[in-house]
Amino acid sequence: MKNEHYNTIIKISIICFKYSFILGTLIYAYYIITKNHNLIYLGFIYLVFAVIINIVLLATLLITLIALPENRLKTLKTVGILLINIPIAYIYYWSLSSGIFRSY
Repeated sequence: MKNEHYNTIIKISIICFKYSFILGTLIYAYYIITKNHNLIYLGFIYLVFAVIINIVLLATLLITLIALPENRLKTLKTVGILLINIPIAYIYYWSLSSGIFRSY
């Protein structure tokens, strides 16, 4: 039974990473293409929800890391995958705030 729950946690975390990355990138790309400033607000709201969900999943993975030390390597890899979204989100934020894509 523990193994079923463990595999479910891993699958949910990876799916969350994929959809967080894809949806965030789509919002970012659509803003770059259209320059629709309403997307900034949508992106911010999305970012708040994505951060909350990813933090909950990260906490779950860290608890799993302590509770099931025999699966340490797989859990740490999943934590790493989940954390990849942080620098990507920062790069998107930096590029928008620095004005790289402003039209003059």
